[in-house]
Amino acid sequence: MKKILIVMIAFSTAFTGTLYFGYDTDDSEILSMGYNHTLKQWNCDETGKPSWLLAAGLNYDINSDSFSFASYYLLPMKAVTDKVSIWMSLGYGFLVDDGGAEDFMEAAFELEGITASVDLSTNLTYGLGMHYNYNEKMGFGIGKSVNTIDLEIITMGLILEADIDDFERTNLYFSYKF
Repeated sequence: MKKILIVMIAFSTAFTGTLYFGYDTDDSEILSMGYNHTLKQWNCDETGKPSWLLAAGLNYDINSDSFSFASYYLLPMKAVTDKVSIWMSLGYGFLVDDGGAEDFMEAAFELEGITASVDLSTNLTYGLGMHYNYNEKMGFGIGKSVNTIDLEIITMGLILEADIDDFERTNLYFSYKF
């Protein structure tokens, strides 16, 4: 009985949350997929309606021509009306695919007769946006997300590190709650 109860609890909590798809409206046209799971919800004392929400989420770029990222983050949301919320995300990102940038830079060094090791990495990811709840299950929104990109070049016994740029994108989101 105890095992069945644990399996039931694990199964029921595993699928509650919000699945979303994001489409980058900029030139890169990245398609991403993510999942948000509500950790805590605060209700207004006067109305009893949700006021603040804290969620944890995962995001993965499923289609990209250049850089591809995966990230996990915390997502606080503030309800502005019954249908509209604003959100902010802060988390840690991983570079899944560099689009051949590391190989290109190493080849450029090699053309100059320099042996170098190039490593691109990410760490901080953050975002800001707005979400509209179409009904109790579906919604859509717009948001801006940023992944930082760091560069490390090791050549001739020297380690050169630089913060290259922030990879910014403006996304349109479609979400579905389970």
